[in-house]
Amino acid sequence: GILRKPNYGEASEELNSLVNGLKRENKIHPYAAFCLKAIARCEEALKNSTLEAVAYSDAGYIFWQNELEKKEEGIVSFEEDLTEAIHCYSLAINVYKNLKKMSIAAALYFEMAGLLKELGKNEEARDYFHIAAEMQQEESALCAINSLEKSVECNILLRDYGNSCSDLIWIMKLASEISTEAPSRTIVVTESGSIHSESKQRPSLLDDFYSKNICSAYTKVMMEAKISLILVLILQGDFQQSRDFVSKLERDAMNNGIVIGSFQLITSLFETLVDECEQQDMEMVQSLHRELYPWLTKQQNQLILMIIEELNNTIRLASIANK
Repeated sequence: GILRKPNYGEASEELNSLVNGLKRENKIHPYAAFCLKAIARCEEALKNSTLEAVAYSDAGYIFWQNELEKKEEGIVSFEEDLTEAIHCYSLAINVYKNLKKMSIAAALYFEMAGLLKELGKNEEARDYFHIAAEMQQEESALCAINSLEKSVECNILLRDYGNSCSDLIWIMKLASEISTEAPSRTIVVTESGSIHSESKQRPSLLDDFYSKNICSAYTKVMMEAKISLILVLILQGDFQQSRDFVSKLERDAMNNGIVIGSFQLITSLFETLVDECEQQDMEMVQSLHRELYPWLTKQQNQLILMIIEELNNTIRLASIANK
């Protein structure tokens, strides 16, 4: 009797009913996560790989939520829930990789990165967004672009301009490779990395401009990445390269069937912006920002504010040095 093989199926069922009971008490009951880890091990013994992966990711999700709850309530955290969450997600990802379900593994990396970003861990989040993008680029360039855009957000928060540039160039490459065959409707990637079509416009003048010119979602992504790249290059102090990309803006617009005209206005504003940043003319840069503001995305406007902040610091340090 002592050496009898354990009945994993029965154990899994009992643990599942215990999890359901705990979840009725509290959706993110910490004990439920430990039960789910035990269920995963039962399913592994029963060779039910998919159920094993689901149990691990469900456990990980509960650990994440507990960590986020501590942060929201200002409770001191020793990050034991965070460590458990990453461990559970990693185990689930490995199972999906073995099952060759790469898109699910990538979606878990994306989810893990998003949760780390919420916890203010931008460096780790950036690395996981990157891994997600690498896995997604073969199957869905749009999902990969979405992951890279999130990575750019992390890099900007970290003021890591070098990695921001390489991510934006990667986005442009992915978008330009498929812009010719892309549909003209707007395509949106949801937070979970899945795709749905949508007609809702973002409140930027350029958005309206793209829709009037009936260009694909990919063209819009490519042009926006290029504009962000110009601003990041200014932040890096690489004025020559930012000028090179400004000169490519108009050419790209023409190549992608965008009627020039008001696009020339944007190009000339950017040309002036690069010059005035190089000459450190604070008033002109602020005045140009007011003109550019309605054309830009929230992130691009944030980048110009960062340029103004850097200029302020440079001018202030110069005036101290001259005293």
